[in-house]
Amino acid sequence: MKKLFLPLLILQFAFTNVQVSDWGQTGHRVIGLVAEQHLTQKTKAAVDNLLQGESLAFVSTYGDEIRSIKEFKHFDTWHYVNMPLDKRYGDEKPNPKGDVYHAIQHCVGVL
Repeated sequence: MKKLFLPLLILQFAFTNVQVSDWGQTGHRVIGLVAEQHLTQKTKAAVDNLLQGESLAFVSTYGDEIRSIKEFKHFDTWHYVNMPLDKRYGDEKPNPKGDVYHAIQHCVGVL
């Protein structure tokens, strides 16, 4: 079940305009709640199916919670993207392990 949460968590942040350096549990849950209110009925049904009835607010912290679990270490780089401030995404060679942009594309594909 938790394997499905990470892609959806990343997707929920992809469609927000909030930029902060540290979300914290409350910040994640607020964004999850707001994002859920902006889903189309079709997307909400797909998300409900993937999350087995859990809300985006509830699962929004799973990405941080699973970071210390060895089986999920391969998702670490999906949490961010590192690049020089004077460059655009794609100007530099992407991380071969993936990054948040790659994760968003994956999540869109899952949905």
